[in-house]
Amino acid sequence: MEIKHPISCVLVDDEPIALEYMDFFIQKMPELACKGSFTNALEALKYIQAHKIELAFLDIQMPQLTGVELAGFIHSETGIIFTTAYPDYAVEGFNLNAIDYLLKPIAYVRFQQAVQKAVQRLRTSNEGEKTIARDFLLVKVDYKWIKIYFRDILYIEGLKEYVKIVTKDKAFVTLESMKNMEVILSKEGFLRTHKSFIINLSYVTAWYGSTIELGRIDIPIGATYKEEVMAKLM
Repeated sequence: MEIKHPISCVLVDDEPIALEYMDFFIQKMPELACKGSFTNALEALKYIQAHKIELAFLDIQMPQLTGVELAGFIHSETGIIFTTAYPDYAVEGFNLNAIDYLLKPIAYVRFQQAVQKAVQRLRTSNEGEKTIARDFLLVKVDYKWIKIYFRDILYIEGLKEYVKIVTKDKAFVTLESMKNMEVILSKEGFLRTHKSFIINLSYVTAWYGSTIELGRIDIPIGATYKEEVMAKLM
């Protein structure tokens, strides 16, 4: 199969040595062009959202944001290859339709195989198959991964180190920060109105003073957010 241009990719792993050996592998492969290596998953998310990245190598076990959570937040045509030292996480990876799953320590031959699978899938997609952009959050609640569509979310409420995601039918509490949620949802029609609240603008029915109404639900507007909120609403 002819390669028209190298596939742009990023590496995300909280272990610098893991980034080094994967970058070494990539340098041997004309099919790939590494655009960045990240030990911080949140920084990687910002970069991927701001650039056209075709493929991401994601370590699963990372602080702040796991590779599985990060994959759920990438709302683009970016392909995913998971890397991890723990084989028990393979099922989670393939449930997200990952291209491949690499178990550490990764052999070069195995890395090549994963890359060829990625090349084939991504090139086929570019030649005419429609890739569906993700329109949902993937959050861990208790011992289950829950899929929550953006369109169903009314608002997010911060609860110290947790957040409560309130939908039209249910509420879900998950270990996450408001900062991360703001980054992820800001391009999806959501707005932070208060240090403890992020709202879905689609459900705003009225506002007055320092209050926004989402139907019968009142959401406060914080003083530091008021100018930006009013600009968005007007």
